[in-house]
Amino acid sequence: MKKYYLQYDYGIGNNAGPKAKKDINRILATDNYQQIKVKFPKNKFYRLIQAPIIWKKSMVNIHDSIIVMQYPLYSDLYNKFLFKEIVKQKKNNNKFVVFIHDIETLRNTPDDEESIQKEINRLKVFDYVICHNDSMKLWLKSEGINVPMYSLKIFDYLSNSKKYSNNLNSNIINYAGNLNKALFLKQKFSNKKIYVYGPNKAVNFNFAEYRGQYSPEEVPLHINQGWGLVWDGDSITSPKGSMGNYLRYITPHKLSMYIRSGIPVIVWKQSAAYNFVKSNNIGIGIDLLTDVDNKLDDISMVQYNEMKTNVLMLAKKLNEGYFTKKAIREFEEHYIEE
Repeated sequence: MKKYYLQYDYGIGNNAGPKAKKDINRILATDNYQQIKVKFPKNKFYRLIQAPIIWKKSMVNIHDSIIVMQYPLYSDLYNKFLFKEIVKQKKNNNKFVVFIHDIETLRNTPDDEESIQKEINRLKVFDYVICHNDSMKLWLKSEGINVPMYSLKIFDYLSNSKKYSNNLNSNIINYAGNLNKALFLKQKFSNKKIYVYGPNKAVNFNFAEYRGQYSPEEVPLHINQGWGLVWDGDSITSPKGSMGNYLRYITPHKLSMYIRSGIPVIVWKQSAAYNFVKSNNIGIGIDLLTDVDNKLDDISMVQYNEMKTNVLMLAKKLNEGYFTKKAIREFEEHYIEE
């Protein structure tokens, strides 16, 4: 079978959102997948009108092929059309694989079963679903997904090669992300040095030092010591609300960024990411942010150095696209008839 991946024109910016999708496409391109490029008009009105035409034109000669897509796709209106077209395209003996980045209803409206089922019905049209981890896989199965599924475990992270620091300073906590969403940083939770990176510095972080904003590719070049913190929301007790619940099912891309930076991580113990962190010995889990100092003080330099060694081995895999390639290979070897 021929092999393709769908490439959207994403635009440029210091927003990490598209990076995971871009990286997957770059990795697939090195794995003998050809690009189906879909470029939309900038004007929203023309984009909505022309999207169906652009899609059909892109797919007109595609048959007997594997087509890899990434979810969520483009826009909700476009999605309604696109999922119907996927069903039609399967009649041409095409197999559709999807990488899940976000499940919007699980993140935003986890108690709205009607909305959840609409989203689940979209995912059901795919022949193979690649989700974040086993927690997400179990949730999808409980909501009615019955096609083959695969747990990615962690997103790969491509960036320019860097020389990792030998500085074993374990008294620094790094946080990188959209600072508008990191309101917990307004409250003091640690006596360690706290460095923050990212856009939207509209909040005065009295207990943290702002270290600038960089593109997702550049961030690993600037973070090289201490720990990487994975946390969300406005509370230092636990990630609350819908985002707190969401962490129970996802493996945040932020985790990949810290690993690619070469530093161990700090995650919420009730998050799905904690299972990966613990099994690979690349960091620690905490219940409360206010526990972090005691936890870090209990880590010897020998233990920290061991974690960092494990992180560096994983960083190499992330930069080679190891997890993406493994997921695709599983589909090709077990679900495609020769």
